[in-house]
Amino acid sequence: MRGTGSKTLVLDDVFVPYHRAFLREEMQRGHAVNSTARCHTVPLRIASGVLFAAPALGAARGALAAWSTRIGRSEPTGGRLAAAETELARATGDADAAALLLERAARTADQETVTATEAARNPMDCALAVEYLVGAAQRLSRAAGTSGQFIGEPLERFWRDLHFLASHAALRLDTAGVAYGEQLLRGTASPGAAAT
Repeated sequence: MRGTGSKTLVLDDVFVPYHRAFLREEMQRGHAVNSTARCHTVPLRIASGVLFAAPALGAARGALAAWSTRIGRSEPTGGRLAAAETELARATGDADAAALLLERAARTADQETVTATEAARNPMDCALAVEYLVGAAQRLSRAAGTSGQFIGEPLERFWRDLHFLASHAALRLDTAGVAYGEQLLRGTASPGAAAT
C-alpha cells in the first residue's frame, strides 16, 4: 500500500492507558474522547474517503506530469501529436473533475452538521473521483505503450498505486453507490440537485 502511506503494526503485551483508548464504534460516529475539534468529531465514513482519495489525486497528477514529459521527449508528429494531445486533455479533465468532487467532499466533512444525504454523498463523491483518476491513469498508460509499463517507469508506479488505492473499501463505488442511491430514492434529495 505504498500509495497510501499505510502501515501495519503488531504490538504484543503493550499497555494502553484508558484515557488513550476509544471504541471503534464511537470513532465511526464521530464521538471524540476529550476533544470538540471538528477534525476529531466528524464521523469516520464522511471523512475517510477524502483521506484515501487525496493520494490518488496526487498520483494522477504525477502520472500527468510523467506522461507529458515522456511525450515531450518522443516528439510525436501529425496524427500522433493530435492523439497525444487528446489523451492528455481527456486525462487532465478527469483529474480536474475528481478534484472538484474531492473539494466538495472535504467541505462537507468540515461542516458542523451534515445531513444524511450529504453523509451518503461524501463516500460516493470520493469513490467516483477515484474512478475518474484510475481512468486517467489507464488512458495515459495505454497511450504510452508497453514501454510505459517497465519497472522503474514513473507512469507504471502511478498506474499501480492508483489501481491499488481504488481497491480500498472506503473507495468502492458499488458500496457507496448503494448508500447514496437509497438516500435519493427515499426522497430526501433529488438526483442532479445543485452542489452545495
